[in-house]
Amino acid sequence: MRVVSVPSLIALALLGLNTSAAVAAENPTWEGFYAGLALGTREQKSEWQQTAFTLPNVGATPTAADNSAHDTNRDDNGYIGLYGGYNWAIDDKVIAGVELALGYGDNQSGKNFIDTTGNFAVFGRPSSSHVSLKTDWDASLRGRLGYLVTPDVLVYGAAGLAATRFNSSTYCPADNTVCTAAAQPRKQTDSENLLGWTAGFGIESNLGNNLLARAEYQYVDYGDTSYQAMDMEPLQAIGVRNRVEMSAQKLTLGLAYRF
Repeated sequence: MRVVSVPSLIALALLGLNTSAAVAAENPTWEGFYAGLALGTREQKSEWQQTAFTLPNVGATPTAADNSAHDTNRDDNGYIGLYGGYNWAIDDKVIAGVELALGYGDNQSGKNFIDTTGNFAVFGRPSSSHVSLKTDWDASLRGRLGYLVTPDVLVYGAAGLAATRFNSSTYCPADNTVCTAAAQPRKQTDSENLLGWTAGFGIESNLGNNLLARAEYQYVDYGDTSYQAMDMEPLQAIGVRNRVEMSAQKLTLGLAYRF
C-alpha cells in the first residue's frame, strides 16, 4: 500500500479548496432561503365615484346619484419593505421561487368633493364635504421565474396575490348640503382590507458572500370597493355612498442575504 506523506495531504487539500472556490465563483449558488430589505417609491392611484344618496324622506333605501361625481388621484411617496423566500434551481439557467413581502408607504389622495347639485337643485351650489383616501401597509405572495443571463445575473418575472389596507376619511361641514346647519361639522372614517393581484419584473445580481441585490418594478390592482362615506341621520346629514378603485405601482431596490 502506498503511503501519502502529510505534506502531500496538505497540498492536496489546498488544491481542493482552491478548485472548489474557483468552481463556486464560476457557478454561484442561487438555491436556498433568502431575506432582504427594499427601499423605493410607490404611486397610489385612486378612482373615486359618488354612487348614491340616502335621504330621510325615502327611508334607508339609497337613491342613485344622478350627477355621477367622480375624480382620479395619483400620489407618490417613499416605500420600505421586507421580503423573503426560497429559490429552486430548475437547471443551470432557470431559477424558480416563491416570495412573501410586507411593506409600508404613506399614500393619500387629494380632496374628492361630494356633489349634491344634481340631486338637490334647491342647494344650487357644490358641497364643501369631501373624501380623502389613503393606503399604508401592503403585502404580497408571489411566484417567481427567472433566467440566468450570466452565472451572476438573473432576470425574472413575478406574479401572485396582493393585499393592502384602505382608509377613507369624510369631512362634512355644517353648510346645509350634506350636513345641516343645525348639526356640528362631522368626520366619518372607514377602513377595510383589499385583496387583489400583482405582477412585475426585475433583475437580480449575486454579489458574492451570500448577498443578492435587485431592482424591481411591480404593478398591483386591488379592484374596487363600495362603502358608506357618510351615514344618514334625520335633521343632521344625508347618507352618501362611494365606490373606489385602487391600484399602485412600485419601483424598489433591494438587498438580501441567502442563508
